Amino acid sequence: MAKIEKWSIQRVFDMTIKNVDGTTVFGTITDLQNMSMENAQENVYSMGGAGNPYISAFSHSKRVTGTTTAGVFDNRILALITGSDVTEGAVTVPLPYEDVKITSNTALTTYTAIGETGSEILKVEILGASGVEEELTQAATAATGTSFEYGTGTKTLTFFAGDYADGTVARVYYDITTGALAQSITNKSDVESSTVRLEMKSLVKDCNDNEYMAVLIVYKAKLTGNWTLGTGAADDPAVLDMSFEAMKKNCAETDFWNLVVYDGSEVS
Repeated sequence: MAKIEKWSIQRVFDMTIKNVDGTTVFGTITDLQNMSMENAQENVYSMGGAGNPYISAFSHSKRVTGTTTAGVFDNRILALITGSDVTEGAVTVPLPYEDVKITSNTALTTYTAIGETGSEILKVEILGASGVEEELTQAATAATGTSFEYGTGTKTLTFFAGDYADGTVARVYYDITTGALAQSITNKSDVESSTVRLEMKSLVKDCNDNEYMAVLIVYKAKLTGNWTLGTGAADDPAVLDMSFEAMKKNCAETDFWNLVVYDGSEVS
């Protein structure tokens, strides 16, 4: 049997997120890059006398705050941060544009454009060496320099005969309908981030390099809802940030969190 009183930790935690009662699992993060938890309190002192030294101390306003960074995005976790639900099903979304080449006065869109009959295509731009050279709108009959036809059944754009040489690039703006398994998350102004229970596990080592289990439970964590979606052409892949502030467990219990370090070989 091992009593682990001194230990070191470096390995990042795996995290399971549940409802506050611990009866419903919302999701598990196994791709954390880092996790930090700051414990703080306010200390105030009575002072006086020669040199105005501290005489006695009082403490208040204990706080526990934490941040995590995950290497991949998880829709379920993102929904908790925004206070939204994940919905599954076909939806209409912008493409938002597609470049196609004109051949024999026609060009094909990759997908079927969705919209009011006769105006499924929002706009077509004819591109040239200097950028956009012409802007065309959809019409029942193509007219020189102003309009084109579109057939949803064949996904065919038809331009006025002879207007554009083969190989001319047309930039097409239109909406499409996704497949039935599309996942949608909406960040609404009238809902807030969730309050959850966080359960984390990791490995620790003693000074003899023996490995033990560590479980950290934050009983009631308010997700702050503060996160950033950031991308850059020369940057690393975007990460999912999540931050939280711990509250006491319930009306009767004052626990913020509990850390248990144990020997896994002793578990039956």
